[in-house]
Amino acid sequence: MKKFLWGFWSLLVLVILVVGGCGKSESVDDDFVTNPALTNSSNTPSQIEAFTLSSTANTVVAAPGDVNKIYLIATLKDEQGNGVQNRTVNFTASQGKLGSTSVKTDASGVAKVFLFSTERPAVSYVTATDATSLAFSEKFISFTPGPAAVAKSSIVAAPSTIPADGTTTSTITVTLLDANSTPVADGTPVTLIAPAGTLTKPTATTTSGRAVFTITSATTPQTVTLSTNNLSGLTGSLVMGSGTVGEPANITLSASATHIFVAGVGKTENTNISVSVLDAAGNSINDYNLTANNLKITWISHPWGGEYLTGIDLDGTTINRIDDASTTMFVKTVGGEAILNLQSGHLPGSIEVEVEALDAGGASFDPPVKARLPQIVIASGPPHTIVITHPITNAIVNSGSGVYQMKGSAIVTDRFGNAVPDGTAIHFGLIDSVIAHGFDGATTAANSGLTSATNFSTASIVRNALARNIQTNDRVLISNTGISDRSHYVESARNGTLTTTKLYQETRTSLEYWVGASLLGAHINGCRVWSDGPVSNLHDDCEEYGTGVGFTKLGLVPFWMVYPANLQTIMTGSKPAFDDPALDTRITPLGSAKVILVTSSSDNSTTSLDMRYYFAPVSPFTIEAVPDQISSSQDIVLTVRDGGDTIPVPFIPVTWTFVPPTGAAAGEIDVDVTLPSPLTNLNGQIVATVVISGTGFSEPGTLTFYAEKGKVEVKVYHP
Repeated sequence: MKKFLWGFWSLLVLVILVVGGCGKSESVDDDFVTNPALTNSSNTPSQIEAFTLSSTANTVVAAPGDVNKIYLIATLKDEQGNGVQNRTVNFTASQGKLGSTSVKTDASGVAKVFLFSTERPAVSYVTATDATSLAFSEKFISFTPGPAAVAKSSIVAAPSTIPADGTTTSTITVTLLDANSTPVADGTPVTLIAPAGTLTKPTATTTSGRAVFTITSATTPQTVTLSTNNLSGLTGSLVMGSGTVGEPANITLSASATHIFVAGVGKTENTNISVSVLDAAGNSINDYNLTANNLKITWISHPWGGEYLTGIDLDGTTINRIDDASTTMFVKTVGGEAILNLQSGHLPGSIEVEVEALDAGGASFDPPVKARLPQIVIASGPPHTIVITHPITNAIVNSGSGVYQMKGSAIVTDRFGNAVPDGTAIHFGLIDSVIAHGFDGATTAANSGLTSATNFSTASIVRNALARNIQTNDRVLISNTGISDRSHYVESARNGTLTTTKLYQETRTSLEYWVGASLLGAHINGCRVWSDGPVSNLHDDCEEYGTGVGFTKLGLVPFWMVYPANLQTIMTGSKPAFDDPALDTRITPLGSAKVILVTSSSDNSTTSLDMRYYFAPVSPFTIEAVPDQISSSQDIVLTVRDGGDTIPVPFIPVTWTFVPPTGAAAGEIDVDVTLPSPLTNLNGQIVATVVISGTGFSEPGTLTFYAEKGKVEVKVYHP
């Protein structure tokens, strides 16, 4: 059961919803009506019965470069089950690279594109949209780790030398990475094999590719070879006994910050890594007589996003570095200590570094003395881009009692296109009545006034038979300005100036603006609590919704737009009424029937406008024809109703076809239909004037009217 709760968090998504006999019916099996364009009617409608998105595989091994890929396959079928040819299909993918974003269907109605894997594990939300009908389909593709590789994996003891006293312990870390240095899946069981000593438990599960064990030393001095049954050939070593005083026996590593951010987003983007090399007695090593660098630093795992690690060379001045082009560097200790500096790049991910102590001449010890740094996480940056999308099919739920809900999703990324961290909060606000709108707005940097020729003190609308002026805390939206200036709140309104509660950042003129308030009762419920496990279906994977709040997972957050659905509100903000302000006369003033979705982060790092949302009806449509058979030229009244509460639907294109009876010769029976408008009126009706011509025939022809995929047949007799 989905729950709907009140909430208030830190990232804003704002929707502006501006409002301004006998018969026969048949229905079709669609679930959502596309926002119709205001176009001329046609007597050759194109019907899409099925639109599906599939793939050659649902999982792909993550790897750098364009090595691993699958096909995304969109298929369009008509009502007869035939492929629809030469239709443009647009593809999107939240992760991974597409071979093309737009492809035409072939003779079988199929459009295919490659989806190349990401370099690191991720989940990609992929969509396909028919550019003509706007039919839409979606699915998820998982980019997963490959099998563990010996060359990238390790077994490391810390400390690597302990007394053979039967009581001292060492921590053993088994790190399993694939050939691309990607950690194996979390929860992978690992069994550690130790011929000597006592393991607290022999089996553990991985987190970020690591399984951790504790071993207690034996009482007999020896070097213990450690191994695991997960990966043949992978070994490590632990010395139980005394070591040489002054010689490296153990390495300890620590980081000043284990959680940093991608570079260039105004947050912490580097961290220092402290290396301490100790002898068997726990003292710093003797490194006064070095003739070579005595530390070997190796990348084990990193995002390949331009991050780099630096340290000081033997000469004390040269800065050595490892980055995307190199995997190993050598540095020296001073008094057994060394400091490394990690600088992030433009990709999020985990950093894993291995440090090996070398002798005075730069050679490895036998057994080697190594340690691995506990992982440092590079997080993606704050929101930079928010894209709002919604499905075309299975998009609306009839909640009953005149309330519908429409699905929507926000895709939130940082400035490099990375999904923002899980748990990024999104706030929802709603305006459904615009009081003032103009194109001559002007702002001045460091000033809180929006100026215009509009008299903001007298601007008003009528709602519930009452006039409503601009009031404090009404919303001010500006479309063609900087992202930090697009959303403000009213402080006061007077002739020519609207004062807002915060200062504008830019000096701009010729601005298009909207001023409004929420008065019709619509609101947004965002995903507040996600279910555990991978994402497979956005709205089904959300366990709890809350009014005014949502949290991201994998950079995504689903939401529902809840709105009143009745004859006075249905189709509010639809494209025909948006394009022609005089079309929707149900609510004054004229031209207020617009729907604008606004998304903004609370710190104003990004703001965008989306004008595709509206109070949509539910499919399948039905069409009633009165009368449903004729034998002379006359008018037919057509009523289009939606598939939810059977609401008459205005602004819907109606088209027609006529099929003569079998056996009729040319000129025996024909019809011509005149429609006064390409769209249904405010009552969901349109009157078709039918003129019958010809010499006559004994059997009736079939006149079919269409609204979307709904249709009704009228028998035409001409004896």
